[in-house]
Amino acid sequence: MSDVSELQLNNYVSLAITTAIVYDYILTFTDEVSHIFIALDKPWTRVSTLYILIRYCGLGGGVYLISGGSSFIPGPAKVILYTCCYILVIFGQWATLIFIGAADLTMILRVWAIYSQSKIVLSILLPLYILDIVPLVFESIIASAKFTGTTSHVLDFSFCVTDFLASNAVAQVLCIVQIPLAATMCILVTARFIRQSLSMYAAQKEWHVGHYMSLFAREGMLYFLAIFLFAFCNILFYVAKISFSSWQGSLLTILAWVPMIALSPRCILSVRALYERNTRGRCGSSWRDVDTGFGFTTLHERSVGEMVFAPRDVGRSQEDGLEQHEGIQMEMLSGALDAGSGV
Repeated sequence: MSDVSELQLNNYVSLAITTAIVYDYILTFTDEVSHIFIALDKPWTRVSTLYILIRYCGLGGGVYLISGGSSFIPGPAKVILYTCCYILVIFGQWATLIFIGAADLTMILRVWAIYSQSKIVLSILLPLYILDIVPLVFESIIASAKFTGTTSHVLDFSFCVTDFLASNAVAQVLCIVQIPLAATMCILVTARFIRQSLSMYAAQKEWHVGHYMSLFAREGMLYFLAIFLFAFCNILFYVAKISFSSWQGSLLTILAWVPMIALSPRCILSVRALYERNTRGRCGSSWRDVDTGFGFTTLHERSVGEMVFAPRDVGRSQEDGLEQHEGIQMEMLSGALDAGSGV
């Protein structure tokens, strides 16, 4: 393929990724404002910070993806372009590291909350998380220390071409270790979903699962699929070292990144939206009634395994009244039971 065709294809890919990311951002912007920035009676929390890291570092990784190889600087300004290449690569690498680290941590905390802070579950997930993040940190350090970007010129455009061969060995490890963590979380959530379904059927003779459990199971599956697709595409590039045509490589790039960037912030927004819908206006509860710490002391579990949330300072009789009123289902922080701090 000629340089002009290559540049044109890269521009098309950048346009497709930009369209998908911008469209998703427009769809979720009102939820972000209402559930993160201006939620009434709701303080800023650790989960709010996690959301900001996931959302905007993900967008930063998207900018890196969009800009690389596309005609983003006109003219033969080699020195300026090389500096831009360096900044772009370093920014993109570290933004991606923070994005993946925050997204995985949120999902780990969520699974931990579902299992009532089980130390066994945490001891399984944390080592996998460390194995997932450490290679990514090394890759970012190597990319920062051994940047080998070059500038290429086509017609009146200059664009950035980077070479990550120095970190290919690390990239190969990274591709492989991402899958066990995502698969383990998916299996744990699915197992909890099945257990709660069976418990509910034994108690009520009907198949029914709480809204949160249904949401977590669905998002757990989607997150696993997104991670698997991301890792699979990288395996094809770095491990199998398959030679792709430009359009095939571009398609894999879209498939690898767009689902991750779009899905991860929704894992927090969706739980906050469900929590607010379930609690606001019920039994006089508001955000002021919610434990804004990690709220584990407010966790109760019914005989059928459905999580419920009791406001801070309520007596047992009031708790019974809440449970008879379907309770206030426990908001399991997109990772921990951070009820008001929560998701």
